[in-house]
Formats: sequence, structure tokens, C-alpha cells
Amino acid sequence: MMYAMAANTGLWKSKIASLTTDSFCLEIMPPLVIVKPQDTKNGKKAK
Repeated sequence: MMYAMAANTGLWKSKIASLTTDSFCLEIMPPLVIVKPQDTKNGKKAK
């Protein structure tokens, strides 16, 4: 599953490892994966 997510989102292994259930917004279309600012390279929240 990690390989599929990495291929489809462009997220690196360490970013995927930092995700929690709160990181996924599945109620909207298209669904979003949100990476916290402390887990991004530039320190900004990423969607």
C-alpha cells in the first residue's frame, strides 16, 4: 500500500510514515491527504 500511495501522491516514505487517520479527508471529492507543517520540507501544511 505504501508503494501505491507514494506513486500516486508523490509523497516520500518518511512523509507517508508521519500520516495518521486525521491526515485523510475522504468526505470530499477528490479526497485529500494532508501533511502537517512540521513534517514538510518548507514547514507549510501540504494537501
